[in-house]
Amino acid sequence: MFYKLCLLVITFGVIGCCMLGLRQQRLEAVHQATVAQRNILLHSRDLAKLRTDIAAMSTPEKIELAAATRFGPLMAINVQTDSPASPIAPNGTTIVQAKSITKPAQAR
Repeated sequence: MFYKLCLLVITFGVIGCCMLGLRQQRLEAVHQATVAQRNILLHSRDLAKLRTDIAAMSTPEKIELAAATRFGPLMAINVQTDSPASPIAPNGTTIVQAKSITKPAQAR
């Protein structure tokens, strides 16, 4: 009878330890999910800040200046100018009056 009682106490002890282990694993999983959600929220805030910074730095004037500096003079398609200067100079200051090229009417 004593051995049965000892076996019963040990069995309940092992079952209790297993249940505590499962509870601890569940708490760790909840903690990791919470940390992941917090990181996602922080990254989305950083992304929104970066998007506003990029939008503030990329005005059309700055983009035109960067393109003219990197690629040289820019011309619109089907536009002929009176001077050899470009409408968008590398320093971003030159603006040239352009006139549209018109094709003569063909006689039939």
